[in-house]
Amino acid sequence: MMIKFRNPSSSLRTQFLLLRAIDREFDGCTFGLNDFARVATSDNLMTAYGFTGEKALSVSQVADTSRNSTFNNAKQTAELFRILGWFSSCQKERAYPVMMTELGRYVARSQDPLPIYKQCLFGICSPQEIMTHVKYKEQVRCFRCILETFVALGGVMYKHELCMGPMSCNDVNQNDVQEMLDRLRSMRGSFRLYKSGWAQFCASLRMKEYSVDNQTRFPRAALAGCGWVEECMSKDIYPPSNMKCLRITDEGRKALSGISELKDLRLEEFNQCTGDVQDSLIRLGFYQLLGRSGYDLSIVQESLDRDADIAKDVTGGKELLFSPFQVLSCSRVNRALDIDTTGYRDAAAENKVQLSDRSPRATTMLLKANDDSSCKFSDGSRDAELLQSEIAAFAGNGASDEEIEEILFDRERHSNQDRFYPLIGAMFRILGFDCRVSRQGDNGSRMDAIIVGPGDAIPIEIKSPGEEELISVKGIKQAAENKIIMLSRQDYQTSADTVSLVVGYKAPNERAEVASLIEAFRSVFGINIGVISFDVLVGLVVECVTKQKTISVKQLQTLKGFANVAE
Repeated sequence: MMIKFRNPSSSLRTQFLLLRAIDREFDGCTFGLNDFARVATSDNLMTAYGFTGEKALSVSQVADTSRNSTFNNAKQTAELFRILGWFSSCQKERAYPVMMTELGRYVARSQDPLPIYKQCLFGICSPQEIMTHVKYKEQVRCFRCILETFVALGGVMYKHELCMGPMSCNDVNQNDVQEMLDRLRSMRGSFRLYKSGWAQFCASLRMKEYSVDNQTRFPRAALAGCGWVEECMSKDIYPPSNMKCLRITDEGRKALSGISELKDLRLEEFNQCTGDVQDSLIRLGFYQLLGRSGYDLSIVQESLDRDADIAKDVTGGKELLFSPFQVLSCSRVNRALDIDTTGYRDAAAENKVQLSDRSPRATTMLLKANDDSSCKFSDGSRDAELLQSEIAAFAGNGASDEEIEEILFDRERHSNQDRFYPLIGAMFRILGFDCRVSRQGDNGSRMDAIIVGPGDAIPIEIKSPGEEELISVKGIKQAAENKIIMLSRQDYQTSADTVSLVVGYKAPNERAEVASLIEAFRSVFGINIGVISFDVLVGLVVECVTKQKTISVKQLQTLKGFANVAE
């Protein structure tokens, strides 16, 4: 079994903003997932198909709840907040509704929540009383074990080693820890052994490799957000592949050292204590966590001294590494902290949205590569041939599609027009489209590139990461201008319904603003604008080279809004 982490957002800032919005809206209330989704979308912190607010709720409310975008995003976020100790179920028998815990309230109202967030990461451990519906045989304080594994392995780890190592380890048994380390070390030095070990590990979980890989997103983002790790490239771990790895920082070593002398209290030992000792352990664990986060405990110090004396046989006089809201039921912790929640109100959403099928105008569309639509266009382009050969060489050396995509994406992070524009043209040619990129400095050509066939011509507005890392409303406006000019000049066969593309490095953060502008151009002027971020284009190209599959002409011509890649 492996510890699984939800990944609704890799942004710590978004997590904090969501928590503050919930605290503002539902202080003194219990709330469900629909309530959560309503607040998150209204604050532009969660989107559905490019929309926020009531529109996001409306387009995502379908009869099949497994396809309800806002509901499922809210559920993933709520489960993550539960693991962090910020949310807790109101009833032992039911996961929802939930309430915000006292710990969550401190995080939400802190001017700088990062110090307490770090302590919450160390507070994540299993088993937990609050997660009775999840069965893990592992007993592990996950983030402590991760940092200890970094140190034991020389300071550098590949992301999949997190899954095969500390996320699947029983850290209360040193023999299990040593076996885990020996297993990881036995694969190092050989890319072939790593690939075989990774495939066997995923098969043992009965999960697809990409699904297991997804479980690393939250811990990687959290470790990096706390400054405990940094990215690095290494050929030494699994040669001959040069792989993007993580390296523990001095800050990470300092954080590990700071908790090493604490008494690590787990659920099993806690349950063996008498009631009064348990109450003292809860108060010590909670307030000492706040103290390590920078809070002044002088107002409760006298009480803590009495609790320390009561619990000294358990603590041995040490400070506790024990976050009660992350291990115990909220009602049990509140009782020890003398917090009364019996007067909490039910914050059921007042405005119910009607079930409806998602409109075809919604601003996200999936591009799906098909076997019967293989790459056909070739103009002898040197750029396209070199890129195609490079991808094939990566695959021939055993790199997965996801690893190839990461390499291609990361290396263009600082590219300017002179490199990025020809690269985009080469990528569309690999996909089978006759894409012609304008020469730099050619003022006679309004479009950065044009796909002239097969079928209707498609103008392309390109934004290199050197110009803007995130696609903005400026690119959307220029794409609309491109279409108007193409229609007026009549140099190429096209129609108003055929898409006008924007291709840039990253999708916009303010997605809803861009989506609204796209919808406005469509509804007012009849101009369809499609947005393709570089990661999506890279994914299509890699799949084209490694699996000989590409998208159809119709899929590209009828793209509306943001493109994504269908599984």
